[in-house]
Parts: sequence; structure tokens; C-alpha cells
Amino acid sequence: MPTANLAGQEITTGRLASNKLEQLLSITNLNFDLYEGTVVDPADTRIIFLSTDILRGIHTALNYEAGSAWRLILYRCGLLWGQRTCRTLSKQSQMGLGSKFDLVSVDDFITHLQAFLNFNGWGVIKFYLDDAVSHGLIRAELQHSIFPDALPESRERVDFMVSGMLAGLLGELARAELASIEISSPLTGAEASVFLISAKARIEALEPMVESGASPDEILRRIRQ
Repeated sequence: MPTANLAGQEITTGRLASNKLEQLLSITNLNFDLYEGTVVDPADTRIIFLSTDILRGIHTALNYEAGSAWRLILYRCGLLWGQRTCRTLSKQSQMGLGSKFDLVSVDDFITHLQAFLNFNGWGVIKFYLDDAVSHGLIRAELQHSIFPDALPESRERVDFMVSGMLAGLLGELARAELASIEISSPLTGAEASVFLISAKARIEALEPMVESGASPDEILRRIRQ
């Protein structure tokens, strides 16, 4: 669980679908075992706390050892993490929403997912499904992301782990191979980190545009064609 600095913004879960889910995501309900050195949530999932200093150190080490490939490494880590996180969400939805995972409504699930990611310190995220049916595309906006906060001196996109996590999590849900790409970042002048999630081939086709500095509007027009 990254300990993100949310610029004084309190993370709340008051919009969750049930009080049980709000309690489930409360830090007061975590079980801290000082002897074993573990933290476990009510869904029996182990939690890890990471400071921005640790994330900064990981980035520095990967950049030194692998050069620009640090982006692919963190994306891959996020992808695997997202796939495993899907199982955690399945347990939590059963406990918190009072319904089997595959019976939860889309609105309730998205609310749960947003609260889950916020609570776990990734930042304040919002999903947009406007293009999901017509273009097979999900857009996500993440404010106060942990990685730009940890790497403020960078002048490039750094949310590769979050991008991979979104692809892994949503791909596991859709039972399809999805990919994600960050098309804007606070470190490049945007207000938020914006991600597009869709079929792998479609996302890979956007990479040259993103690398060349195309605007988010241009990228969106391209993938909607």
C-alpha cells in the first residue's frame, strides 16, 4: 500500500454501496502482526506499505540496471499485480457488497474499484465508460498519483506500474488480453494522469503518437476511428 501524499485531500468512502464495504476498507480493521511483520485486511489479503522514498529508490535502481527498460519492468509488475488484485476484489465484493462478484452491478463495482484504489494509496481515480460499448475503450483519470509525487523531478510519464495494473485488473475481469497506456501526466503539464485501456493491439498502435507528443484529444480521436 503506497503512502501517497494527497495534498491534504482526505480519502473518503462515503459513496460506497454499503456500510460493510466502507468498514472493510477502513485502516482500523487491518490486522497488524508485529511478530510476523505482516498486515492483513478482513478479506485475509496481505498488505504492503511503501513510502515514496522506497519507490524513488526502486526507480533509481531499475533505471541504473535496465536503462529505459525500467518502464517495461514496472508495467509488467503492475500487470501481474492487477491480475492478482482481481481475486482480492472478488473476496471483498462478496463481503462488502453482499453479493457474488459476477452479480454486482457495473455502477457498484466501479464505485468499489475507485474506493479500493484510493484507499490503497494509488491516488484518486475515476473511470469513464462512455466509450466502452461504442469503441471498446475505458478511460481513467488519476489525480495525486503516487509516482509523480515520488519522482517530481521527472519531466515524463512515470505511471507505468499503475498503467499495467489497470490493464491486468480489467483484463482479468473481461477475460481478455487488454493493455493500457498513459496519455498525459502532471509531470508533463496535465492536471491528471490519464490512461486508456483497450485491446492490446489497439493500445500498441497508439504508442508512436504518445511518444511523439500528440495531445490527448488527438489520441482519443485516433482510437475512436
